[in-house]
Amino acid sequence: MGGRLAMHALSAYPQRFARALLISAAPFLIEHVQTVSERAAWEETWRRKFLSEPWETLCVQWQEQSVLKSSSSPAPGRRQSVELREMLALSLTQWSLREHRITAEDVKFLPATVDYVFGALDQKYLAIAKVLRNLPVQGQITTIENAGHQILADAPDWIAQWVAK
Repeated sequence: MGGRLAMHALSAYPQRFARALLISAAPFLIEHVQTVSERAAWEETWRRKFLSEPWETLCVQWQEQSVLKSSSSPAPGRRQSVELREMLALSLTQWSLREHRITAEDVKFLPATVDYVFGALDQKYLAIAKVLRNLPVQGQITTIENAGHQILADAPDWIAQWVAK
């Protein structure tokens, strides 16, 4: 979600950005990986769970998704609140990949230098990295060995080095 929102910000306010790092970001839907109807069903299932499942059960189920299992680091804990649950449920539909469609063409014309980083153990997002590598993007596309989807937890030193550049 954050990657698409960042791309919208980069496009809408190019004068505010010289450089950006998108971490495990899916800027566009890759149809052979997940169809629009499959994505809609996934979003609705999780929206309902965020509103109704016991918090601990929900957190365990969320982390058991195959894309998140690729990370060896434990997920950060979150405190439960009604507002947080409602915001998470709403974000699945309002900030959906289906609603904020960014195309491969849009990615080519982002005004700032955008670096992308993916975990080598994150098979789903490596498909996105492969598509990005075939586009004339301004920036680097990096794959981090021994990292999964949660790169902030799996490779914090790499992130710190990028920020320090």
